Amino acid sequence: MRRRMRHPLLRVLLLALGLAAGGLDVDSDDPGPAQQIRHLVLGAEYNIAEVELRIFLASLRGTGCRASVVLFCGRPQAHTQRLAEQFGATLVHYDFAALNQSHGPVGVHRFHLYRRFLERRRAHYDLVLHTDVRDVMFQDDPFERIEAHGGGVFFLESNHLLIGTSPTNRGWMTENCTVYWREQAQIHKSTVT
Repeated sequence: MRRRMRHPLLRVLLLALGLAAGGLDVDSDDPGPAQQIRHLVLGAEYNIAEVELRIFLASLRGTGCRASVVLFCGRPQAHTQRLAEQFGATLVHYDFAALNQSHGPVGVHRFHLYRRFLERRRAHYDLVLHTDVRDVMFQDDPFERIEAHGGGVFFLESNHLLIGTSPTNRGWMTENCTVYWREQAQIHKSTVT
């Protein structure tokens, strides 16, 4: 009997150098359409509501981000194809049931898909962003703000320790944020005068 490890659910964002992508087939080495932009956003879409997918894609494009977007789609829905076309994303359909059985839930098996997809496309992209789709909204072009010189950048959020209750994450959103310091200075200034 095969024993399955239980992993805590983590929201993972990975930006790594030296990876590649393109095309519609996970195993094809076709890079897809010729592109000038060498950035790629990868995500997995399974049973995501239309509003969630619209927020993800519209907010990314609204930042001016011109990266290629590839979404692995385990359960095609009418709105998925329509939104992908509207916002210039490529869908890669796959057998969700088979991968769910062999590699675990989508939060785990998506990395198997990403690896297979990218292995044959190393030369096509310089920067690749692996991100959740359901609960992500972009406020800026991620490739303009995150630097990964010769390595990767990882962001993790545990379900039991959310941003607001995590001292580390809360610190990044307050003490390490220039907006926070400006607000604090205004509050201090108004209480002194």
